[in-house]
Amino acid sequence: MYKAADYNFFSYRLTTVEPLNIGGGEQIGNLRKTLDYISGATIRGRLAALHIREYGPPENQPTAGDLPDFRSLFISGEVIFSNAYPCHPEMGGNAIPMPGTVLGCKYFGNLAPNGLPADNHGLVETVAREPDKEFKCPHDGCDDPPRRREGYLSNIGGKLYNFAPPRRVDNHNNHQSEDFFAVESLETGCSFDGWIAVGKDLPAAVSGFLHRHIRNGSEHRLGAAKSPGNGLCSFGSLVGVEDGQHFFTTPGKGVKDELLHVFCHGDLIIRDNADRFSAVLPAARLHSDLEPVPERSYWKTGSTRRFITGLGMPDSTRLTIRKGSVFTYRWRKDVENPELPLAVGESPEYGHGLLIYNHHLRDTP
Repeated sequence: MYKAADYNFFSYRLTTVEPLNIGGGEQIGNLRKTLDYISGATIRGRLAALHIREYGPPENQPTAGDLPDFRSLFISGEVIFSNAYPCHPEMGGNAIPMPGTVLGCKYFGNLAPNGLPADNHGLVETVAREPDKEFKCPHDGCDDPPRRREGYLSNIGGKLYNFAPPRRVDNHNNHQSEDFFAVESLETGCSFDGWIAVGKDLPAAVSGFLHRHIRNGSEHRLGAAKSPGNGLCSFGSLVGVEDGQHFFTTPGKGVKDELLHVFCHGDLIIRDNADRFSAVLPAARLHSDLEPVPERSYWKTGSTRRFITGLGMPDSTRLTIRKGSVFTYRWRKDVENPELPLAVGESPEYGHGLLIYNHHLRDTP
């Protein structure tokens, strides 16, 4: 089990200096779309390339203890790279993918570049409310029906804000085929917050390598389109967080009959006992004394496929439970200080399977 207590946590912020296309978005006709966040795989891949550039191929690298070992960094699973999600452009603060349990006004709750449109009627978190209750727009005097929102959520000073990072589309010409194609990119000046968890048993050289390459003012080209004028990002320094609970809250003592809300920080890849991909998060993966409460849960499924550089080909498609999904469970008996996992499922080192507990109780996601 991945335990938060076994890791040291470091947070960082990066800002796009040039338009940035993050692979993984859909290809629609001649338009290459972008993800609206920086995936953990993107950060991990960039650092792995830098490591090979410095020390050579992993199989030829020396194993001296004062060197950052490639296997410890990128193969052991003891270093976890979260997705980096956008910061609110005006309010700042960390953000999380919009929970599936958050509702906003159907007609006056649309996304805006700055997340603060004058006619936005606000949001309401429904996860802790009665499931059969009829919800209406939270704005005084508006009875329009609410619906689920997209984008990202910041809880700042007790008020919920939703927003999405601005994007652009640039047209290009393929000189060989004389065909036109278009690339969607994240705009310059967008900031994203991410974190890295490093196993406490790893040598100091591992975290030293990370601090050397993610420092204030360091610049790296990221994404799928890294030609001149594209993909350049500026990083801030890695900042240590003394307690991993800064990111992942757990319930306290005496939790019998209480509800536990589990928020998917990144996409989950879960297999059942028959090695089939699962579209739900089984309670037993979290704790033996939990039972699901499906009427208080909301989740969506998707798919993912990553490129395997060593083989020069893409991996097989895997079913995912989408980030922003919320599962609710009830404790069967009184459990004091229950230990819950930091992540579940496959590929947490890429940002998959990371969990936040009781997200609706947090001032800042």
